[in-house]
Amino acid sequence: MQVIKSSPWATWRALPALLVALCLARPAASDEPLASLHSVNAGERLALEQIDQWLSNGQDAEAIELIVRTMDEAGGRLIAVQESVPRHHTPLKQFLQDRLLRWGRSNPELLAAYRRRYDAFAAKRIEDVRLSGDVMQALRLVDDVLATQYGDEALLLAADLAWQRGWVWTTIGCLRRLDPRWQACADGTAGSEVTAVGWEMFLGRMSEDQIAPLAAGIAKRDSQNQGWPIGCYVDSDLNQAEVGLRLVIAYQAAGERTAAKRLAAMMEIWYPDSRVTMQGSSQSLQQALTEVTKQLTELRQQASVTSQRSSSSLDRAGRFEWTTLGGDGQRVFSAPALGELEGIPAWVWDGPQASSATGPDNGPDNGTDTDTHTGTMQFPIEPPLGRISDRDHAQAPHSFVAVHRGLVMFPLADRLYILDLKSGQPWPQGIGDQPLFAAITKSGELPITGQMPYDGEPQASVSAADGRVAMRIGPAGSGWLSVMRPRGGVSQIVVLDLQQEGKLLQGFPLRSSDVSRDAKLEFEGAPLIVGSRMYVGATVRDDALMTVTVIGVDLASGQVLFQSPLVSASRPLETDDRSLGGQNRVAQALVSYREGTIYYHGDGGVMVAIDAENGQLRWGQQYPRGEWSEAGYAQRRRAPRRQSSPTALIGPLAILAPADLDRLVAVDAMDGRMLWTTDLGIADDVDQVLGQVDGHLILAGDSLQWLERDSGRWVAQWPVGTSRQPFGALPQPRRAGRAVMAGDQIVWPTADSLWFFNARLDPSSALPIPKRKIGLASLGLRGGDVVVAGGTLLLHSGTSLAAFRSSLNYNGDSPRENEP
Repeated sequence: MQVIKSSPWATWRALPALLVALCLARPAASDEPLASLHSVNAGERLALEQIDQWLSNGQDAEAIELIVRTMDEAGGRLIAVQESVPRHHTPLKQFLQDRLLRWGRSNPELLAAYRRRYDAFAAKRIEDVRLSGDVMQALRLVDDVLATQYGDEALLLAADLAWQRGWVWTTIGCLRRLDPRWQACADGTAGSEVTAVGWEMFLGRMSEDQIAPLAAGIAKRDSQNQGWPIGCYVDSDLNQAEVGLRLVIAYQAAGERTAAKRLAAMMEIWYPDSRVTMQGSSQSLQQALTEVTKQLTELRQQASVTSQRSSSSLDRAGRFEWTTLGGDGQRVFSAPALGELEGIPAWVWDGPQASSATGPDNGPDNGTDTDTHTGTMQFPIEPPLGRISDRDHAQAPHSFVAVHRGLVMFPLADRLYILDLKSGQPWPQGIGDQPLFAAITKSGELPITGQMPYDGEPQASVSAADGRVAMRIGPAGSGWLSVMRPRGGVSQIVVLDLQQEGKLLQGFPLRSSDVSRDAKLEFEGAPLIVGSRMYVGATVRDDALMTVTVIGVDLASGQVLFQSPLVSASRPLETDDRSLGGQNRVAQALVSYREGTIYYHGDGGVMVAIDAENGQLRWGQQYPRGEWSEAGYAQRRRAPRRQSSPTALIGPLAILAPADLDRLVAVDAMDGRMLWTTDLGIADDVDQVLGQVDGHLILAGDSLQWLERDSGRWVAQWPVGTSRQPFGALPQPRRAGRAVMAGDQIVWPTADSLWFFNARLDPSSALPIPKRKIGLASLGLRGGDVVVAGGTLLLHSGTSLAAFRSSLNYNGDSPRENEP
């Protein structure tokens, strides 16, 4: 290689041109500042520095005083525990409790002084929570008393209360924190940098002959000063054999049989002579493990037989229903086994034409009015964004179907239609072909350009639970062009009572102005009903900044219970392609829920977990927006083919697929630690998690994809031959809507067919092979979103709905009459 030398003067002479080039260059994703979240302020950072200084000078009393005061004033703020990107954040209170435990290793007197001061308080709090039996209080208690002598008892209490409530993954998360040995940890030079995963993600990759050496190495961990993840209790004097026994039982209950089996084998190495108390009797650990495995195996077999024999009755009782996008709050597109599907639809509902369904209703502008068909209360709202032409139908936003108590919820723009799942007839009887609920729009307020471009699917969305239906009504696009900016809050939520034939609940509609005086606040997607509460994301966006929060609402009154701290604040992502909506996006960032925790990202550069009771942040994960930094010339962009996707909760994972990131990301759902990301160009289009089978995640986007759950490694894809280069070929055939996994069967919709696959890969074939196809053109149908509920497959194609029966079907009265 020839080396060309240059003089220093030549270098300086070229500097102005270099500066001009840098100014004109498009910033790389690595230069894009991370989104802000509710993190520590300058005063708290100063306090942390002061604490370190006092500790180094031996001023333990002053340090303890400042630690306690900082925890009391933390206000739910988070602190970054790793500086790399993506950046993990944990509550400041938990961080300081963890620091006390770590400092106590090198300075035992510091920890002893803290415990002398606060142990009595911790013991009283634990007894109060034990009497109340409230698992949410127990989880918050852990962050308050972890560093006291009773921190391990608080974790065990939280685990036991979670188990009693049926929160299996919360139980596992608490038990894992009881001692460092209960987590698989990577080595780290500093405690805050140590990574950890649960055994369910680690032991499956180990061979049988690796278990004994692994157990021997882990047994030494509790004697190390470093090497355990943040938030673990250290030096617990609880019977660790009994803790491990609980963990094995929990893993078995969660379906993680490999982890349970191998963890049990490790325990026999760690505690060969230990005795445990189970069901009031003392027995050896080996005997208890054998008995537990036998009992859980028998229970699992009985549950399988019961499910097979009475699946239709369970469906009639409403236990397996498609209540919202993703099926339930965990946003995994799975449903019970479908059985053999009939090739001809049992019924077809051909809704109103797109122009009449999505255009303005020039009804009376007289405030609240009554629908002449249903008696349902109506109210004025801003209209949807113009009519949808035939030419734009493929890109036009539409709604997703929900099924609840044998009823199909079918929203179109500002109208809600409800059909009987069994017959396809409008509900309630006598309503004719009219919507159950229709909001009257104000005339003369259409956007001046007639129609805005869209960059996604949904417009209005609906969810249902406990006999109530929640629906977001408002503009399809969020962000708005400056020439179309609304004069006031246009996003609203209605909740209807099915027990009273769709009557609007008192306290609703909930308007964005009821939450904030900022006229730009918009509700994101369909709210999620959980018990007596409802949760929905909220975005405030202008040309410079997009701020994201989550709102909790009381269903009984319509009152806002909390608005979470800042989830993220970031610059809106732009696109040069106006056909994709320019600066606008469809409002469909959905909250996810599992076991008392709300998960949300809002396409804003941050994913968070939120306490579903008080709205406080439990952890946060910042990710780079746009392309990952591996690309030489990374760009800020929206994923070109990814529709807005909620966080999917499957097993131990929370899977993140926001529209502002070109990767699929998996984090630990309990604490937010990063577990894996897909490689460059893999899963950039994924917006659905369909389920898991044989250690594989099944995903859907422009193609079906199989990934290893434990590593994110790509395994298989259909169709194949797709180029991931810019402007490269897209998969053929193209999907026409959302897919679904029913049992072990995948249903994949294209424009003219329904394709059926076995979710389990055939070892003898390198590619997934379709096992059946139903043509739609000959039936007068076209592809769309697929939903499975009540032994019925529903095909939703914009404004029409078709129902296909299966061999697992209703065989009796309406399911509403058998609701438990």
